[in-house]
Amino acid sequence: MRLKSLILAIFSIAIGVYLPVSVFAFMPDNGLLSKLYDRIDTIYTQQPNRLLQMYKNLPMLQIKYARHEEVNYYLQKLTDYIHGKLFSFDQQPDFVCLPNRVQKGDTVEIDYTIKGSGNTLFLTTRDDVAMAYGRTTEQVSDQLAFNPGYGQVMRGMDQLTLGTQLGQRVGELLQPRDAYGNYKASLVMTFSGASRLVELTIVELGENVALPVVIGGDEKLLIGKLIEKSGDTYVVDFNHPLAGQEIQLILEPVHLFK
Repeated sequence: MRLKSLILAIFSIAIGVYLPVSVFAFMPDNGLLSKLYDRIDTIYTQQPNRLLQMYKNLPMLQIKYARHEEVNYYLQKLTDYIHGKLFSFDQQPDFVCLPNRVQKGDTVEIDYTIKGSGNTLFLTTRDDVAMAYGRTTEQVSDQLAFNPGYGQVMRGMDQLTLGTQLGQRVGELLQPRDAYGNYKASLVMTFSGASRLVELTIVELGENVALPVVIGGDEKLLIGKLIEKSGDTYVVDFNHPLAGQEIQLILEPVHLFK
């Protein structure tokens, strides 16, 4: 009974009513989850903006109760359920359309900045950021347009964009799995003799080159960096330059088309 009170109190915090709580012994309760889901359904049909605010609050609660695995069980269940309500439908009813919020099925254009380890600037679409890092305007990237929720961009960018308000700047530290992936030794390839491609003969060490390679039985055109050459042998690394690294992603939706 105490756990039920705790979870309901946390639910209240998530939607903006702060109540002091303490953690008691854990006992999974499917009936409690069902009750919480029913409340979410009610808010979904009546106050979708309030449900979105709850969705934004849940990560902070997960951090607050990170040491309480049993509480995080319920918080994660709530997060997954609300995400499904707000962002997982191709066609959403009119009352769920949030005019200034990015939802699945929208087309959004964003300003974004990506930094690697040591706060090094990898790329940015903002002139002021480029200038602060000693870059020229010619080194500023174009704004990015995509349809969130369909895997058109890296996973972390997809998730961070969904639910963000037009003109709202947000940032997050992304792990490799949500950014450019883990570094793969299999993507470091050697070309020599008969396998040597003519493109490699005109590329300098450290430069990028686009080559057709076979991965999993399919031929793909990949861009890699020439990292070694010795006589008739060339070694090309097709991993992304930030593969295996945490990255800092900062983005802001600047145009939104519902």
